[in-house]
Amino acid sequence: MEDNTDFIIGIQFTRLGKLYNFKANEDRDLAINDHVLVETSRGLQLGRVAQMITPPEGDHSYANLKPIIRKATEDDVRAQAEWLEKEEETIELARKALRENRIKNVKIIDVEYGYSGESLNVLVSSLSDEKINIHPIREALIRQFHGASINVRQVGPRDVAKIFGGIGACGLNERCCSQFLNEFTSISIRMAKEQEISLTPEEITGMCGRLRCCLIYEYDQYVEGRKGLPKKSKWVETPEGVGRVSLVLPLKGTVMVDIPDVGFKEFTGEQVTVTQRPAPREEAPRRSSGYQPPAPADKPGEEEPTDNRRSNRSSSQNRGGNRPPRGRGDGNQPGGARDGQNRRPRRNPDQRRRKDSSEGQTG
Repeated sequence: MEDNTDFIIGIQFTRLGKLYNFKANEDRDLAINDHVLVETSRGLQLGRVAQMITPPEGDHSYANLKPIIRKATEDDVRAQAEWLEKEEETIELARKALRENRIKNVKIIDVEYGYSGESLNVLVSSLSDEKINIHPIREALIRQFHGASINVRQVGPRDVAKIFGGIGACGLNERCCSQFLNEFTSISIRMAKEQEISLTPEEITGMCGRLRCCLIYEYDQYVEGRKGLPKKSKWVETPEGVGRVSLVLPLKGTVMVDIPDVGFKEFTGEQVTVTQRPAPREEAPRRSSGYQPPAPADKPGEEEPTDNRRSNRSSSQNRGGNRPPRGRGDGNQPGGARDGQNRRPRRNPDQRRRKDSSEGQTG
C-alpha cells in the first residue's frame, strides 16, 4: 500500500545550526546524519539530516515545503570537505580586503562555502553593536574573490560566542550554545525575578554580554508551580494558625510560613488560604508589685529653705556665681591677667607718705 503522508526531514547546514525542514517523499530510506543536496536562497547547499518529522493527519503546515534534490554521494561529501579546509585561508583574505579598503569597526567571524564553492557566505560582527553597512564590505570581497556569489550577513554577540566556543560563565567546560542550542530564544529579566535569582550582572550575564540562555530552562516550571501558591509576604490561614509567607518554593509546591508563637512551618498550597492581616494584640497592663520606695530622710538640724531663700540663692548665682572675680580671672578669659601683664603696679609705702606730707604743707 502506497504511503501518501509527507516524509519531512530537518536539515542543518552547520554544526548546531538552525533546523530547516524539507520534503523527502522520494527518499524515504534516509537516516540521521545522512547528507542531502537542497536548493536554498543562497544556492545549492549540502546539508546533514538531523531530524525526522512525521506530521499528524490533517496537519497542512508542511504542505509548502521544498523537496530535496537528491541524496548526496561520497564525491559530494568529499568535495564539500575540501572547501571546508579552505575556510581558514578565506577568512584571512577577507580580513585583508577590509584592511586594504579601510573598513573599520567590522570583524570577520566566519565564512561558509556553498556546494562546489559556487557561493561564499561571510559572517561579520560590529565592534560597536551598531548596524553595519554591508555594501562596501561586499564590494571589497567581490574584488578579492572572483567568480563566487558573495553573501554578507551580520550576526550578534550570541552567535559570535557560539561560533568561537569556550568555557561558560557558570564554569561549564563548553558553553550551552556551542553544545546543544540550535537557535536562540528571547530572554528577559523577568525570568530571573520569577526564579528569585540574584540580579547582579555577574550572576545573570553570559560570556556574550547578554542575559544567560539558561534562564529559560526552568522558567516554565517556576511559572506553573507558582499558580497555586500565595505570593511572598501574604498573610495566610494554616492548620496551625495565621502567619506570613516568608518563602515560596515553586518546584516543591510549598511555602514557608512564619507563625507568631510557633515559628517557621512548611505547608503545601492546599493547606493555606490567603487571609487578612490580623489585628495587633493589645498588651495587658502591668501589675503593680505594691512596693513604694521610701522618701529621702532629712538630715537632723537641716531646715528646708523657704521660697525667698531659694529665689535669693538663684538670683545670686545668676548675678555672679559663675563668673570669676574681676581682675583675677584666668588668662584665657577676657579681663584676666596673663603672667603679670596689664596688672596695676603696687605703690611703695615711702612714696605714699611723701605724697600725704606734701598735701598737708600745701593746705
